Amino acid sequence: MKRLYLAIAVIIFSLLVWLPFVAKIQLPGWGMDFSSGTKILWQNFDGPNYLIVEKTWYNIEAIKTKFSSPLPAEYYPAHFPMYPMIISGFDQLMKGPTAMLLSTLLGSVLCFLMLYQYLVEFKLSKNALWLCLVFLVLPARWVALRSVGSPEPWFLFFLISSIYYFRKEKFWLAGLFGILGQLTKSPAILLLGAYGVFALIESIKLKKIQYKYLPLTIQLLAVLGLFWFFGVRTGNFWAYFNSGDNIHLFWPPFSIFAPKGQAWVGNFWLEDVIWTWLIFGIGIAKLKEKKMKVEM
Repeated sequence: MKRLYLAIAVIIFSLLVWLPFVAKIQLPGWGMDFSSGTKILWQNFDGPNYLIVEKTWYNIEAIKTKFSSPLPAEYYPAHFPMYPMIISGFDQLMKGPTAMLLSTLLGSVLCFLMLYQYLVEFKLSKNALWLCLVFLVLPARWVALRSVGSPEPWFLFFLISSIYYFRKEKFWLAGLFGILGQLTKSPAILLLGAYGVFALIESIKLKKIQYKYLPLTIQLLAVLGLFWFFGVRTGNFWAYFNSGDNIHLFWPPFSIFAPKGQAWVGNFWLEDVIWTWLIFGIGIAKLKEKKMKVEM
């Protein structure tokens, strides 16, 4: 029953966020103007880019001739195909922008339900439902991402599911959800790296190679298959790496704060980076303090 309540809460909260845009509410005294309507919801962040992918599937000529996008056609392989595939399913029944928003909503519901299952299964919270409800409103950027055309809810759903089945030692399912995550956003490769480190450490401790983790490597097939698909559609197997500045890794550590003129890191992002590092740092310190670790 709590899962049903949670799903209803996610849907109602999303509808409330959309309501001012649907009603085109204007509150000048509060500095709020929603008169532009729902187009604000689907034109923000990368929503239009995913719609273009869903309509063209990376065909360079189709992107150039059918859409007046200011972005070069080579940029679109930066947007992986899983989310456009989900949009395509809804697009059979409704217009693209609406299909995209409902795709995000469905991903949000599944994400919260999987998070709740994870918290309950491994007893990580005394009140998993309330913790999930807090996650409805914090952080604020997460609220925005769940309200526009965004693959993040699906991405988190696939990753949490993969980790959930990994901890239950159902490695084929963990690998399958890892594949789905990889086809959604490129950072999913870090999850495979984390699994690899875990398997390596356990093999060293037990002085024996742990072959049970091999099913997790099927995520690599997703990478190869995706690049092959890019090659077929764009004529370039390495299209992702030619789509722009998509590898946001900085070396040495803390060099992100150096004035190097990074395209995606202006001064306005640096405060966000500091808070992110601080929050994760405190979390890791608390894990060490409580001697918490993954137990299989």
